[in-house]
Amino acid sequence: MQTVQLLILVLLLHAILTADSANVSSTGPAPLKKPSHSVGLIEGQKFEANCSLSGITAPPEGLLIAWNWKVGNEYPVRLANHFSHNTQETVTYSASQFRGRLWVHIENSSSCVLTINPVRISDSGEYQCLINGNQELLLDVHIDRPFRNIEISYEPKNVTEGEEVTVTCTADGGFPQPDVQWVSEGQKVTREAKTTVNQSSDGSFNVRSVLRKDAKVGVRYSCSIWDRFTEKLLLEFVEPIPGPKVKTPLKEVTGILGKNVVLKCRLSLPHNNSDIMKELSIIWLVHDPTGMEKIIHEVIQGDKTLSSAKYFQRTKNFWNTFVSQGIADLEIQAVTIEDMGNYICRIKKGTELIGENFVELKVTSPYSKPVITYVRRDIHQHQVLHLLCLTQGGFPIGDIQWLGPGQKDLTDQSESHIKETSDGMYKMMSDLKIVVDVDDTYTCVVSNPWLENKETEVIAFVNKNM
Repeated sequence: MQTVQLLILVLLLHAILTADSANVSSTGPAPLKKPSHSVGLIEGQKFEANCSLSGITAPPEGLLIAWNWKVGNEYPVRLANHFSHNTQETVTYSASQFRGRLWVHIENSSSCVLTINPVRISDSGEYQCLINGNQELLLDVHIDRPFRNIEISYEPKNVTEGEEVTVTCTADGGFPQPDVQWVSEGQKVTREAKTTVNQSSDGSFNVRSVLRKDAKVGVRYSCSIWDRFTEKLLLEFVEPIPGPKVKTPLKEVTGILGKNVVLKCRLSLPHNNSDIMKELSIIWLVHDPTGMEKIIHEVIQGDKTLSSAKYFQRTKNFWNTFVSQGIADLEIQAVTIEDMGNYICRIKKGTELIGENFVELKVTSPYSKPVITYVRRDIHQHQVLHLLCLTQGGFPIGDIQWLGPGQKDLTDQSESHIKETSDGMYKMMSDLKIVVDVDDTYTCVVSNPWLENKETEVIAFVNKNM
């Protein structure tokens, strides 16, 4: 009986596949409609496509799910056929270039899943799912190979202002052919560049783009390569004749409440000239809570002209050091929590902006050394104690950690309470319930997220009948 059923199944499958093959040879495959969406993948990743079976009822002769693959205007290639009838399933594969990397399966009776792993750049194209000849899914798939690097250079190396400079941008080993863009002085200059693209034997592309411009002081030439399918960008730039640069070596500075703090700012000129430096102005600003810029310290050609009321007699910098070394640091004395914010170091020559940069100031207060006490809240359980760890005077909110015997972390067993005091600082207490044993040691560790040092206190029990 089983042999007869199997014979019937084979005959049905043969009839459907023969009819499908006859249909392809006479009228062509089912026409590919507009793809439902595009998919971008990196070479080597896994690709999965789900063809929904929701609302589809299998006819008496069985259900045939076919997967096709099409590249450009080429004729579609049949990848796989999945035929099911009653409880019998048969899958056939017919694309040799996918052998060992492609398989089809039914998932939870709700969808037919096509998997390709790993994908190759040659797998790009349109993937179509047909259920008994009706298109249910069409995906436009792009397999990309990232460019290994992007390099930019210029000639001549000792170019002077007004002289023609040749800037060359290269990138190798990527797929597909990318979009190359050039930007100079905030404007796109791609049309002025000459770009050549060569395809290697492995299908990847090598790009070389050349831009020729009259060199200017402080002007950058930026070359970017954009992959629109995976939305990846490679960007490099050169500045053949460097202009003035304003830098803040530390983008984030942490000051201690009540102490002095220095916000560092450096100006570099291509040719250090003290006469030019004397013509400059140093302006320090801060973003207020509304986002507006507020001047807090200004020095124009060596004369201090402005310091806001909030920072009155609390800010200073060193003009002579600026003139000789380009150091435009700002010292803020006795910092407060209200001094926290984003600061701007701006250098100007008259009304002309030379450059600016940013630094964030955080102000912290260390927590006091913790104090551990203990209480027995149940007089009937002499070995059960509550350890209390108290610390205060810190900012911002910190953390209390408990370490038990063997340095075991018991923090999850504790309960912490945090209270803001009238001066804006924080008081923290943690309660840990323990069962005392002789020679047990417990450690309370207090940490401040803005400081590296931690405060600790240890309590040891030598007599359980205390």
